Amino acid sequence: FLPLEMDVTRTNFEDVFPHVQQAIQESDFVALDTEMTGLLVDSSLRNASADDFPNRYEKIRAAGVSFLVVQFGLATFQWAQDRLLCKPFNFWLWPRSYGK
Repeated sequence: FLPLEMDVTRTNFEDVFPHVQQAIQESDFVALDTEMTGLLVDSSLRNASADDFPNRYEKIRAAGVSFLVVQFGLATFQWAQDRLLCKPFNFWLWPRSYGK
């Protein structure tokens, strides 16, 4: 069972969260995503094709500690016969959505 509404807000969190937990438990794998208030602290932190993993991590980390996460995305995936079923959820974190 998947709730009709995949947007998780402060007002529907308690109703939707059991479905999120069930989707995670039944999944074969999950994907996570964040939407932030910005991406680059400055142009020197832009990813370059010559970056090794530690260097790229440090650049991404600099953005991660400099900006706020405003939305968190979670998608669960489950193999069902010859199909891949996806159950996506969007958690709206900030700013608080009034009227939702």
